[in-house]
Amino acid sequence: MRATQSVDRFADTLEALADAGRPLGVTELAARLTVHKATASRLMATMELRGLVRRTEDGFLLGPALARLAATAVAELELGDLSRPVLRELVEVTGQAAYLTVPHRGSVLYVEQVTPHGGAVPNDWTGRLGHLHCSSSGKVFAAYGAVDDLDALLSQPLPSLASRTITDPTEFRRMLPLVRRRGYASSADESENGLTSVAAPVTGRDGAVVAAIGVGTATSRCPPHRLAQLGAAAVTAASTLARRLAPLPASMSSARTGGY
Repeated sequence: MRATQSVDRFADTLEALADAGRPLGVTELAARLTVHKATASRLMATMELRGLVRRTEDGFLLGPALARLAATAVAELELGDLSRPVLRELVEVTGQAAYLTVPHRGSVLYVEQVTPHGGAVPNDWTGRLGHLHCSSSGKVFAAYGAVDDLDALLSQPLPSLASRTITDPTEFRRMLPLVRRRGYASSADESENGLTSVAAPVTGRDGAVVAAIGVGTATSRCPPHRLAQLGAAAVTAASTLARRLAPLPASMSSARTGGY
């Protein structure tokens, strides 16, 4: 069976269970999916192991793993909606592209991006994954404990992507206290030559870091004093978004590598 066919089967199964509104047995599922009963049985066994479905006396229902995935998706949608006006204001203040990221399985997920009106439009990273060790957002997540598997990620040399990428895990760790002291992280020619960025942490209602707001610009236009200005602007924007996030769940969390 082709990979796309397998994915279609999984999706069709979830939709069948959702539409039924009651438990479905293997025989009925096989008929709805137009597959052999043995195929349906193997499919349900795999999905049950992953928590995507659960078995009852009368058949199968949607599983608990879907509730977690749905909650995450809704949270990210709301986070994106709330962040857009904040990002637009940050663009007006800095004149540079602004973006919102969340930690995602040891990487950085770009949720939203706003670019200056009429200006040069950089790559749109929305929906993409970036490397943790060479992006300003990744440094924020590492510094503020938003990466569950940081020790595992730093257990081996880090890949070099640009002229100033930090590839030594020990050097990366030494830089994290500075991020916490000044309240934002920076990345210059680390993820991409010619690209500089800053990012500041966004906290949820429990005080944990759930996202980061950042600004990207050309390295040639970002001397140290300008970097500090952008960092301060990102901190202000992140604080504004944190206040607006208060009613939302603190659990936030698809993809090519790269980014600010």
